[in-house]
Amino acid sequence: MKTIFSFLLAFVAFFFACNTSKNTNSEAMKKAFQLHTESSQIEKELTPELETLIQIRNQINIMGRQLTESEMSKVERINQIESSLNFWKDNLPDVPGFEHEHHDHEGPCKHDYGKKLELIPEDWIRVQQEFKDSILVIKSRIEDVLKAENNKGQKFN
Repeated sequence: MKTIFSFLLAFVAFFFACNTSKNTNSEAMKKAFQLHTESSQIEKELTPELETLIQIRNQINIMGRQLTESEMSKVERINQIESSLNFWKDNLPDVPGFEHEHHDHEGPCKHDYGKKLELIPEDWIRVQQEFKDSILVIKSRIEDVLKAENNKGQKFN
């Protein structure tokens, strides 16, 4: 009886140790999800700004003449920003236990949850903070290009 109890206790301890990252009630996992939500919101707010950059790039590309060094540099910078944002979107991991909490779309959920990370809750906070920091850098890069474009327009007025 004592052996069965010891085995059962060891199994329960092992089970909880293996599933700590899936504990959505943990304060660390809630913090990780909060960071994930903030990052996702920033990304959504960047959509119109990225569309503006793409329009600028398209206008430059259809000028019908050889582009200046400045124009080629701007097109390359916009391409890099677009690539960075797409990479960010493709690699942002959902926090275990919160996969469907932040999606506000209609219809069935079609997300690919193939990228699974097995992390302890504190590492989930670090990962989500890194993604938030990255989206803030992308946002800053977008704002820099838009600011330069607005300043260029003001010089000619």
